[in-house]
Amino acid sequence: MLHSRTIFYCSQFMKLAEVIGFHATNLLCQRFGGVEDVRVPADAGKNCDLRDVVGNENFEKLVAVMAGQKIDIPLPPRETAKKSQIVDDLLRGEYSVLEIARRSGVTMRYVRHIRSYLRSFDVDIPAQPPSASPSSDRS
Repeated sequence: MLHSRTIFYCSQFMKLAEVIGFHATNLLCQRFGGVEDVRVPADAGKNCDLRDVVGNENFEKLVAVMAGQKIDIPLPPRETAKKSQIVDDLLRGEYSVLEIARRSGVTMRYVRHIRSYLRSFDVDIPAQPPSASPSSDRS
């Protein structure tokens, strides 16, 4: 199990993240976490709840690697709701570090720490827009 001070990722989470990405895996766990023996369709053309959650591209990746297999979807990573929102905001790339810190009620340093931690696992973090003020967010 990988972890920082407050986020814990089980091995099944990381296996799924290698296939469909960190963000899609997080969404999948939030929607279906704790469900065992979920069958991945053998055909990517089939409609199913998995596609609705992870999107077409990630669903096709999942089918390409795990077609016909039963998977256990882990519970979402144990983390605070605030940290979960920060991770989601970082992965969307819509807000600067300053804006995320203000929205979450945390320091910019804490947001950068979370971003750095995610990058240490090769999670692709989109570039954030520049901060308006009071200073640079040290992207």
